[in-house]
Amino acid sequence: MIKFYPNHPDNMHCSQAVFRSLFKYFFDEELSWEEIDKITKTIPGRGSWTMAAYIEMVDRGLEVVNIEAFDYQKFYDEGVSYLKKIYSNKAIEYTLNKSNLLYVKDDIPEFLEKVKRIKRRAKVADIDNLLDKEYLVGTVLNSRVLNNKEGFSLHYVLIISKENDKYVINDPGLPPRENRVVTKKQLLKAFNASGGGGEVTGFKKKGTK
Repeated sequence: MIKFYPNHPDNMHCSQAVFRSLFKYFFDEELSWEEIDKITKTIPGRGSWTMAAYIEMVDRGLEVVNIEAFDYQKFYDEGVSYLKKIYSNKAIEYTLNKSNLLYVKDDIPEFLEKVKRIKRRAKVADIDNLLDKEYLVGTVLNSRVLNNKEGFSLHYVLIISKENDKYVINDPGLPPRENRVVTKKQLLKAFNASGGGGEVTGFKKKGTK
């Protein structure tokens, strides 16, 4: 049974809400917001990159498979100059001033050593493949599009299962929606929306088929 955690009232803890679910499911550990913030190296008022959480999960015995195009080694070597090659000025400003990326940069060597990486933009087919192999799947998408609204907001959800062309996801929100059912068409649209998607990560215990 996967316990569901809604987003924090600050609406900036969607990934941490998913990670709380994963820690409870795999390790039977009930983490507070303060504890998961410590693991993810969260800075109040800033979005959090997922590297630190993935490292912690591997250290605790999970197999973590991450698929995304961001070249962590190049960022580690080149810093902001790499961001200028791949991001708009607006995205660079957000990444530097509204996320914790610079504060977790030193984690990159350990992340690359421990986490299985496929360095390319992820596809919905990757979600299907991981689900078929009995992974739980975390992914980034555009929540505005998923909710049939205009605009853009990066969001992290946990995909639990798929049946035919429908997916069951735990969406931390806000508003939170446990066991939300979305069609493949809805998921594709939100996943492929400008700036959204491109990152998929699978989680399961090591040694399981």
